[in-house]
Amino acid sequence: MKDQYTGDVNDYLKYSLLRVLLAAHPGALHVCWMLSAPDGRSDGRRLGYLDRQDGFAELDPEAFRALAEMVRGGRRSVAAVQEAGLLERASFHAALLTDDGDARRGYFANLWSVLGARDLVFFDPDNGLEVASVRFGKRNSCKYLYWEELDRALGGQRSVCVYQHFPRVKRSAYVQRRLHDFKERFPRHAAFAVSSPSVAHLVCGRRAQVRELRRAAAELSARSAGRLAVQELESGPLRRA
Repeated sequence: MKDQYTGDVNDYLKYSLLRVLLAAHPGALHVCWMLSAPDGRSDGRRLGYLDRQDGFAELDPEAFRALAEMVRGGRRSVAAVQEAGLLERASFHAALLTDDGDARRGYFANLWSVLGARDLVFFDPDNGLEVASVRFGKRNSCKYLYWEELDRALGGQRSVCVYQHFPRVKRSAYVQRRLHDFKERFPRHAAFAVSSPSVAHLVCGRRAQVRELRRAAAELSARSAGRLAVQELESGPLRRA
C-alpha cells in the first residue's frame, strides 16, 4: 500500500469487501498496511468513479462518502482512513515497510505480538504474494507478502485476506493458480477469491469460518453490478496462467 492509492476505485472496493468480511467474522480486524514509500508513479489515479451515478455509491455509501471527502480534501493517506473509522474493531499496523530483511522481521514480529487467536488479518502489499524473481530482503521485496509470513498469520483460528494485483496474464487462470497454491500449502484451510477487473482479494481460513466469509462476500458481489466476483477453486486440471 502507498498513500497515493488511497481513495481510488480499487481502494473503495477493498473497504467495501473488508467491511462485510469483518461483520461476518467473530474476531477483531488487524490491517497490516505494508506501507511503502512513494515512488513518483501515476498509480492511484482511478478516481472517476467518485463522479459517476451508476451504482458505485450504493455499494457502500458510508465508505464512498468518506473516501470522496478524503480525495476532495487532499487527504489521501492511510492515516486519514484510520481516522475516518471506516473499519470498526480494527487495529492498524502502519509503520513503513522497507526492503531490509532484518527490519522486516522486526516489523512482522510486532504484528504477531498483537494478534488474537481468532482474528482476521488483512495484508495490503503493493503487488501481492511473493514471486520467484524477488527474494526476501532484496530490492522491491517490500511489495510482496511471503508465504512464511502468511503461514504465521494463519496460526490458531485466524483468517487472512490478501490484496493481490493482477500481473499481465489471464486473470481467471491466475486466480485458480493462487487458490491451488493455498490448497497445497494449507490443506486444513479453505480459500476463495473476490476479484475486480484489476485486483483480487484472496481469503483463507478454517473451513467453517470461510463459509461465513464466502457468504458475506457473495452477498456483496450480488449487489456490485458485476464489479466484484467470488471465485472458488475449480475441480479438474489446473490451467496455465
